[in-house]
Amino acid sequence: DRTCKVWNLVTGQEIMSLGGHPNNVVSVKYCNYTSLVFTVSTSYIKVWDIRDSAKCIRTLTSSGQVTLGDACSASTSRTVAIPSGENQINQIALNPTGTFLYAASGNAVRMWDLKRFQSTGKLTGHLGPVMCLTVDQISNGQDLIVTGSKDHYIKMFDVTEGALGTVSPTHNFEP
Repeated sequence: DRTCKVWNLVTGQEIMSLGGHPNNVVSVKYCNYTSLVFTVSTSYIKVWDIRDSAKCIRTLTSSGQVTLGDACSASTSRTVAIPSGENQINQIALNPTGTFLYAASGNAVRMWDLKRFQSTGKLTGHLGPVMCLTVDQISNGQDLIVTGSKDHYIKMFDVTEGALGTVSPTHNFEP
């Protein structure tokens, strides 16, 4: 129904509804450290601060644009078309400390610095859409990202905090 629901698991009651998405919500992540919720719909990632109310504080796009507040709420009709220059975001992942967000869209994964809400670059090398990814921290300030794509390859990336621009894989797993 184009919403993300937040529930109290003890009482079974709905606490809040995060709405205004242009289409189905395909991925949701919560960060313990910042109490931010990230919801994905079409080419948008909505960033929610749920500490006192359901407030969308930023909207991030697959192309790396950032809008203060909710860029999707104006339209109430279901949107199927993705804006020019944007791609469907298939999945997102947070690094364990909640400082970086990785968003799979098209043949790449966009890196987001969540301290500044800025895109810092992309993980590249796939020849087909990146459909899934996972992130772990191998040392302080160093993320290990593993991606899976419709090109039948799994790729591994080492990303050091502060990395900018295009990051190539450190390992390719053959189909």
